[in-house]
This record gives sequence, C-alpha cells and structure tokens, in this order.
Amino acid sequence: MDVLLVAHGRYSEGLLSSAELIAGKQENVGIINFLEGMSQEDVKEKIENYIEDKNNVLILVDLLGGTPFKMASMVVNENSEKNLNVVTGMNLNMLLEAVFNSTEENIDVLTSSVKSAAISGIDDLRNILNPGIEEDDVFEDGI
Repeated sequence: MDVLLVAHGRYSEGLLSSAELIAGKQENVGIINFLEGMSQEDVKEKIENYIEDKNNVLILVDLLGGTPFKMASMVVNENSEKNLNVVTGMNLNMLLEAVFNSTEENIDVLTSSVKSAAISGIDDLRNILNPGIEEDDVFEDGI
C-alpha cells in the first residue's frame, strides 16, 4: 500500500521527515505540499500524477474541508476503479501506523487501523501520570 501525504504548507514534508527519523527511509510514501501560489487544480494534478501508476493508495490530509481534502476526494471519486481512500486529521501516529502496516492490502483495514492510532495517541499528562506511577518510569525511554 502506498501512502500520500497532502497538506497546507510544508507539513507533509515535515511529517515524513519525522517518520523517517523513527522508522527509516520510506519508499512508498509520497508528499504534496500545498504552497502559496498554488491553485486547487495544481494540487489535484499532483495527486493524479502520484496515483497514476498505483492502484492502492491511502491519502492522508491535514484538514477536513480544506483544499487538500477536497482535491484528494475528487481524485478518489474520479478513480473508482482504484483502491483509494482519504483520511483527514493527519498526524505522526497515523503515518507511522500506515508505514508499519504498509503490507496490508485491504484499504478499509488500514484506514481503520490508522484512525485508531490517531485517536489512541491523544492524551494529557495529568491523565497519564497516576499518583502510583513515578514520572521517571513514564519517561524512562524515548522513541
């Protein structure tokens, strides 16, 4: 399964850089930066070019309703013969889940897994630190 990151500014680029720091070079992850001066059609064309020779692509976008989401959704709808889906709210947990499960061929299974990873990665320090757990134990090892 290929993964395409599409977002405003250089968010896609930064997210991939972070993922590669953790998981190594990613050959099946593409990025599209939606930069100042680009039109919606430019974004759509870049998405179309990326998926042109691919049949299984999970597209992660930053914002529901934003240009990356709208253009990715349009491309998915226009290419119903391909195995494509769009997931919004792109974050590092989602990308790592997709990368570590890139051999999954069922896009619905990968989509569900990616969404679950995003949700499970949200918490706050007060909830994490229980009175019975020492702070040093929680932060003993980093990624």
